[in-house]
Amino acid sequence: MESTLGSQPAAAHELLSTLMWDIQRFIKTDQLLARKAVIYFEFSGLHLMKRWWLVIERGEVDVCLDDPGHDVDLSICVDLRTLAEILHGRPSLAP
Repeated sequence: MESTLGSQPAAAHELLSTLMWDIQRFIKTDQLLARKAVIYFEFSGLHLMKRWWLVIERGEVDVCLDDPGHDVDLSICVDLRTLAEILHGRPSLAP
């Protein structure tokens, strides 16, 4: 029997958490501006943990599930499968 979190499969929840923590660990903060930067992620097709923020400041990257209250510099709206494929270098972004 498949374990679920609400109507969202537990495997999707685990994959999403892993991907966001991977992004947090691998962002090259030395190539960003010195000011605070906020990246907002919204995952289509999910009901739980649908919105995430990365707050990057002074070389540190914080992962947030609650809106940190800062202006957003970049918004990324994507489904979980597409993000996983992009991060693993699989899809062609060509139309």
